[in-house]
Amino acid sequence: MRLLASALLLALPLLPAAPARVSVMGSGTVQVYPNQADISFRIESTRPTMKDALATSQAAVRSVYALCARYASDSSDLGAGQIQVERQYRWIKDTEVFQGFQAIQIVNLRLKDLNGLGPLLEASASVKLARIAGINYLHGSQDSLERAAEALALANARRAAETLASGSGGTLGEILEVRNFPPAWDSPQNGGMDGLMAPARAAGGAGFESKSAGFLVKPGQLEVRALVSAAYTLGSLRGK
Repeated sequence: MRLLASALLLALPLLPAAPARVSVMGSGTVQVYPNQADISFRIESTRPTMKDALATSQAAVRSVYALCARYASDSSDLGAGQIQVERQYRWIKDTEVFQGFQAIQIVNLRLKDLNGLGPLLEASASVKLARIAGINYLHGSQDSLERAAEALALANARRAAETLASGSGGTLGEILEVRNFPPAWDSPQNGGMDGLMAPARAAGGAGFESKSAGFLVKPGQLEVRALVSAAYTLGSLRGK
């Protein structure tokens, strides 16, 4: 049995050694001014009875919806969420006292022309039961911007690999594998009122300054960041 096993091992061809390789990470960032925004309006009303709470809130919802419809490009850019009704209580001298019913509803708008952002926000201030729940800036060419960031990340990865190959006394060969990670979007203004009503860090694009309400809306730049990992063959090492 031992002789047979040895004969089999000797008969197997010798496998070639794995080629030397260099593995790197590369990142790429693309900056662009937003040209769209997702805006959420929260309408809430608290009244002694559920009927009154719903009636007052629905009147405000219809006003906000009609206002947003003037700025929506089509019907798919505008929507109203479900109505939520809750009992409201308040602690008074260690006693929980019923305050009434609170009706809440959210109206969402995708604004595809940021020139209308300032006038829309100023007009919405006239609806007493409505407030801006949040805003998220975005860009209509998201896919192409993500691909541009990934291409830049791959180019930076190759430059890093060339530097490592040269430093090790070799040359960079063909690419063996590449992997991309989900691109990430970031804006210092995305997420709420603080970013909306304060001057942007890098002003550009559409803007609006309210004289009556005293706020400035001027979006700063968005950033899309991409990350890739890549591996290349490493050839022509000195001493080889």
